[in-house]
Amino acid sequence: MDGTTATAGTIESAAIAFGAGNHLLSLNVAGNQRGGANDIMDVTVAGMLLGQIELASAAAYSVFTFNFTIAAPLSGTIQLAHQGGDQFGLLLD
Repeated sequence: MDGTTATAGTIESAAIAFGAGNHLLSLNVAGNQRGGANDIMDVTVAGMLLGQIELASAAAYSVFTFNFTIAAPLSGTIQLAHQGGDQFGLLLD
């Protein structure tokens, strides 16, 4: 999630049609395994910040689950935005 340009990376899905109701997003994420400071990633769905994942560099893969509710059908994206800038980033499986 953080490239060799020392610029934090963002992954964004194509537009998704979300139906009204409860939804679940699960991510399998690990630390960068290369040392350095903790890494932080924002998790956003359809413009709603669901939360942040912060991991130490040596952290093993763990599943992070986000529950969210959509009030009315809408189209939006899933965005994973790393806050780094040090050429080290979280690993996403």
